Amino acid sequence: MNTPESKWNSIAIVATTKSTFAGAATIKCRFLEYLHNLGCKITLIVEDIPPAYKKMNSTYSLNIVNPSKAKSASQEAKELLYNYIIEEIVAEAKDYHSKGQKVIIWGSHMFPYGCACLKAKEILRNQGIVTSLILFPVGADIWEIGKDTPITLIDLLNSTEVDFLATYSQKFSEEIKVFLNSAKSIECVPPFINENLFRKFTIQEKNKRRKELGLEKDSLIFINHSNMRPVKRLDFTIMIADEIAKLRQHQPCHLLLIGPKIPSLPIISLSINIHQIDTINDVETYLPIADFCINTSLHDSFNTALLESMSCGVPTITSDRPAIAEVIRENGAGVVFNTHIQSKDLQSEIYGDYPISSTEYLRLINQISKLTEIEIKKMQDLGQRTISENYSLSSGTKHLRNLILKAVSEKE
Repeated sequence: MNTPESKWNSIAIVATTKSTFAGAATIKCRFLEYLHNLGCKITLIVEDIPPAYKKMNSTYSLNIVNPSKAKSASQEAKELLYNYIIEEIVAEAKDYHSKGQKVIIWGSHMFPYGCACLKAKEILRNQGIVTSLILFPVGADIWEIGKDTPITLIDLLNSTEVDFLATYSQKFSEEIKVFLNSAKSIECVPPFINENLFRKFTIQEKNKRRKELGLEKDSLIFINHSNMRPVKRLDFTIMIADEIAKLRQHQPCHLLLIGPKIPSLPIISLSINIHQIDTINDVETYLPIADFCINTSLHDSFNTALLESMSCGVPTITSDRPAIAEVIRENGAGVVFNTHIQSKDLQSEIYGDYPISSTEYLRLINQISKLTEIEIKKMQDLGQRTISENYSLSSGTKHLRNLILKAVSEKE
């Protein structure tokens, strides 16, 4: 009789993703770490070491493919990366299969990673090796890269070789179905985080950390934690923080930008101090010192930075575009403002005027500026409760477990 341990021990996952997209790569690493701890055999194939992998001190196998040439933007380098990923997937899957493992191939980011997974499955099938294929498209696949190659992407995601499509939220799954013009089933596997790592600081811890960073203990601090790509609309983040700072003339105000440094900031602000922190591995030591986490992205298939902030007891200010925004609004864990944008119009909106009405903008600034200590404390508590009840290691992992078990059971 199979024990719960042997059930997981018999599963091997060969995964690949774009390691430089911090959000999606971090979620992938957390998913794999959790499954590894259950007993699954894991190999992650990437072009560079994901920062999240280093942070976790992970012990599952990490294969680096062609790290020098793969970073080039040339077509030749892209084709080399694609071929190297295929070779690695096939080799790892054959090795696991020879040891009696049930093999799952799992691709995130469709070009070239998802495409390579599909080709690897075909090669393995022709050699008599049965695998399950999970493709996990992210926002950039659909609304950025996918816009340039829609037929290729639609063919890939609709392929009968794909056993499961999955993504982070019901909202994004519906967007994918519209893009595909298909009713194909898409599994929802929300991210989860470690509440013991992302936790609220005591007043003493908060003041000490602020002092270490050269920030006044009584200052107003905003944080934006993202990959700083154009879709994140950093210009509007700065505009909101600057507007609030103007109303706090006698209080030091700071905006911490955590992510890849931007050579020239979109707005020169005179009312708020802007600090570019760069990409870091200890964001959990920065988030708890903030008064607010700001997200002005025009699209997020989820947004883990908002989850992490809520877990740290930090109220959020976010556009209605991330999938997690409705949860924040319904649970009262922050301030959500409305944009007038549809996903199909995303490309045209990324570089234009921010899609918010003047009435909504004034309402947003007025609401933030008038928040009382009691209201802020309530947001902090409701944010932490949201994490505990839905997105923690104890409450938020069932969807991932169910997907993996379905993937292997359908091949038995």
